[in-house]
Amino acid sequence: MSPFPIGGELKWSGFTTVPSDFFGANFHAWPNGYPTTNPEPSFSFSTYRLWDHRASDGVYILWANLNPSAGVYNWTQLDSIVLELESRGKRGWFTLAGTPQWAAIGAAFADPYGNPYGASPADPSAVSTFITALLTRYNSNGRNFWKYIEPWNEPAYDGTSGFYKGTAAQMAAIAKAVYQSAKAVDPTIIVTTPSDYSAGGYLAPFFSASDGSTGTGKDWFDVICVHPYYRYWDTDLYLERGRGTNVGVYMRALRSNLTAAGVSSSTIIWGESGYASSPSSSEHLSIQANPNKEFLYALWAKRQALGCIIEGVSAMLLYDYDGPLSLSGNPVTSTIISKAWNDIASLQGKSIYKIEFLNNQYIIHTNSGIITI
Repeated sequence: MSPFPIGGELKWSGFTTVPSDFFGANFHAWPNGYPTTNPEPSFSFSTYRLWDHRASDGVYILWANLNPSAGVYNWTQLDSIVLELESRGKRGWFTLAGTPQWAAIGAAFADPYGNPYGASPADPSAVSTFITALLTRYNSNGRNFWKYIEPWNEPAYDGTSGFYKGTAAQMAAIAKAVYQSAKAVDPTIIVTTPSDYSAGGYLAPFFSASDGSTGTGKDWFDVICVHPYYRYWDTDLYLERGRGTNVGVYMRALRSNLTAAGVSSSTIIWGESGYASSPSSSEHLSIQANPNKEFLYALWAKRQALGCIIEGVSAMLLYDYDGPLSLSGNPVTSTIISKAWNDIASLQGKSIYKIEFLNNQYIIHTNSGIITI
């Protein structure tokens, strides 16, 4: 280890240890998905989030498609995915969403992908039964595939979410059903909050909502799950004043909201993170037209990861590896972006005490030597 700068601009100093399972990604098709031509990732990762995932038959892996009628399950496609990942020693993240019509309140409601499963479940017991079946299959009798389980993807309680039409109280009851049934099968599984795509603004009503009994939403999670998308090249080019500027601003706002809700000590995970939040956004269109876009995507990913590490985020999952939107660049087709993701993974388990920047690279001083990414 070198105690002296090696010529780079000092961006941060202190001491932090990167969790051994810090880096993960969202996957849409690999392995055994649609299209089946997507190659195996060339970068290392710890956690595989199964969301927006289409199986080889083109059908999305959702509660509705896994459990098409009460007591009936179709595990064929999910079995294929899980077996491939288990053979590689990977752990999974399952997102509960997509209420089957037989279990839903009212008429079908289409989500942003055209699946008619956005309604809230009518009875939390249907959630409990499904989660019990899911984890009994994959997290018992010597198997331990699912590491995380998420009660829903990006619900909002003001009619703005395309993934969930229901109230915060209904979501609190869902979260209770998920937590209790999941822990009954596998006490080690980590239950997240429903994912929040603001700085905790959609978590606040969930935390305070009644779960239908004596508790509230904040009684039924282990970690906070958020989906930040930040994309400023000029004002956030590097780490500034010891923080990834937008990461730091976001995290301070999030922690303020968590403190107000009485859950300030909670572990925080970024379940999704991308440069652009929509393929039609001006940011996405602008970078797609930039001849240096691969380099910029790679630099953004590294800066985002370092900001999360400095801010104490316990895991960061980029969105996405092989989806059609390329909201974080495309590591399938770009060796530059794939290498950047692998560079992030190389920091897992390391203790970091200094970060410098030189010649468009970060120089990371760790307990095991200098790593340049």
